[in-house]
Amino acid sequence: MESIGRHEELCSSGWHASERRVENLITPYFRERGYKVASHCLQDQADMVAAEISHGAKIETIIGIEIKSEDDTMKRLNNQIAQYIHIFDLVYIVLEAQELPASIPPFVGIIRVSDDHVAMEREAHQIGKTLFPWCFTDAGLARTIKTSNGIKNRYMELKAYLSVLDDLRRKLLYNCIFWDDPLPLTEQEKAVVDFIEKRSGAISELGLFEHKCGRVSIAPGERSHGR
Repeated sequence: MESIGRHEELCSSGWHASERRVENLITPYFRERGYKVASHCLQDQADMVAAEISHGAKIETIIGIEIKSEDDTMKRLNNQIAQYIHIFDLVYIVLEAQELPASIPPFVGIIRVSDDHVAMEREAHQIGKTLFPWCFTDAGLARTIKTSNGIKNRYMELKAYLSVLDDLRRKLLYNCIFWDDPLPLTEQEKAVVDFIEKRSGAISELGLFEHKCGRVSIAPGERSHGR
């Protein structure tokens, strides 16, 4: 079963109705391209999430989608996108009527909707490999190791370790969003979780799991209230 995760009650008027109309256009747009889609995720921190899973049950991409319908405001957009950037691989803003603020980074994608039409205005670019410390680029990691005395000869081992941590983080995020159809952890990932739990007493003590969503809790940062 695919998780949809909507609010149990959506207002029938105002921006709620406008947002739901846009959601009904965007959901099939991503599903037709092979993505799983969930809406109002992570305690409503994300309007929509689209996930691409390979045949080997590997998470290829997790996309955060912020919807700005014609009845919505843009006053919180910068803060919302800043939160998305720290969570997802790709970020899209869906606009129905508004103009995009100049402050939005160029790697954020733009989708336009009008009536029943959906158009890709600007493709999103991968975030993690250049911005996140747990997703080091090969060049960045090589420079760090080159100037280190203790790990020069352990490049591949360190890279593999960081890769496991990144895959685990993304799988936990995915399983929170699609909690009714989770991906199983590998034995290696289970070992990492077991190591963390034994060293910290409980994984929740790390401060990485603040928002409850379904049966799992995950998401850095504080929840934002209001539109």
